[in-house]
Amino acid sequence: MESCKLRLYEIAPNERDRVINIDTSFDADMPIIIGRNQDCDIQIGVIGRKVLIPHPSVNRQDEKIPISSLISRIQATIFRDDQGRLRIRSGNGKDAAFGLRDGSTDKVITRPWLLGPGAYIKLTPESGGYRCWLEWAAESCDADTPTLGFSQWQSENLQEEIDEQGKAIEALTTSLSQVKQESDAINKAQDLKIRSTEKKLARLKILGVVAISGLLLTLGITSEQLQEIVQVVAVLSTAAGGGAILLQKEAA
Repeated sequence: MESCKLRLYEIAPNERDRVINIDTSFDADMPIIIGRNQDCDIQIGVIGRKVLIPHPSVNRQDEKIPISSLISRIQATIFRDDQGRLRIRSGNGKDAAFGLRDGSTDKVITRPWLLGPGAYIKLTPESGGYRCWLEWAAESCDADTPTLGFSQWQSENLQEEIDEQGKAIEALTTSLSQVKQESDAINKAQDLKIRSTEKKLARLKILGVVAISGLLLTLGITSEQLQEIVQVVAVLSTAAGGGAILLQKEAA
């Protein structure tokens, strides 16, 4: 059948290989559930029950377990998205324990993955001669079309990955811009606070000089002597102000 180019393969030592055609036509019942449960549309793992592998836990690797026990009750779901494109996702709302992998790159599939000509999806762990995967034969294409070694299926998934990375970079750029704006606002507020404090200190200095001048006049100090004292106070105030600014810079 033209609509059965997608096939599920499952092999295990001393067992008959399984090859299951999957109807991908628009009239096909969707979603298609694949997993260890008997209720799944396609049950897998049965022929892997006799394949024993080391326990995946580091502390229990002396133990041997059937590889089928690493297959989730719902390992994968094939469905059509809102645009009618065929996709596969790990589990069904909750990721399978092992997950799915792009068979060409062994990359873990972390989002709904497009299915199409050239698709090769590892459905389960592979060990001890047991394997289970999906495969969709690649279609021939015009030799003049630059493919860079990628099938149309790989190119479309790669483009989606690039688009997602672009969105992530855009979100990060926006976040950094917001942080910079907040930092600038904080620095501006600090500058205003410092200027306000400097003005208050200047007023206090003036009031201090006036108060001291009045006191000295009451003690009989002449205007010439008072002028000399004011000049000395001004010099000391300037030096003290510079020291305060220096201390503020060191504290910053």
